Amino acid sequence: MIMRGRMNIILLVLFCLLVTESLAQRGFVSFGWQGGEATENTKDFISERSYEGFNFKVERFVLWGFALGLEVNYTHFYEEAGLQFHQLGNTTYTGQTFKYFDAAPVLFTGRIYLGARRDGFFVPYFGAGAGAYYVQETMEVGSVVFQNDGWAWGVAPQAGLMLRLDEFLYLFGEAAYNKIFERGDIGDHTFFTGTVGLRFGF
Repeated sequence: MIMRGRMNIILLVLFCLLVTESLAQRGFVSFGWQGGEATENTKDFISERSYEGFNFKVERFVLWGFALGLEVNYTHFYEEAGLQFHQLGNTTYTGQTFKYFDAAPVLFTGRIYLGARRDGFFVPYFGAGAGAYYVQETMEVGSVVFQNDGWAWGVAPQAGLMLRLDEFLYLFGEAAYNKIFERGDIGDHTFFTGTVGLRFGF
């Protein structure tokens, strides 16, 4: 009986802490500018950095500093590769070459926010996302265009830091490593993304 009473007290305390934390801040909506750096196989295809991208997230706290969410973002890489030769079957194509790589994932995310979400001035966090990436690989050789596109699965470990500007407004910076797994005509891809933007608490 004594053990059961202690368990009830512990559960009640945990429930109160959960409710208090939820009332302090229920979640975030984020908007950000995103850039990228290709690595490994992706860098073999396109080596220029990306400065054209955006990031949108919605998150909801489910336990203390742990939030589940949905993320949609877009990263565009572009490179002028100069005069190149491209062999396809028995045909060789020659011309000024332009390369494009676009990735637009829809990710389910889980993040752990460290420190007081409402009173903390600096709030570090880390987590990961997993979901479907829409990928488009394009190469223009002269007037000929070669393109592969489609959906593939991927994961994205993430880490970042928030700077509190107001009671429910934060400036944030975030880095993620994107790993896309080969599927059909879409090859294996990896790239880093960096995001800077605003995060609104609700």
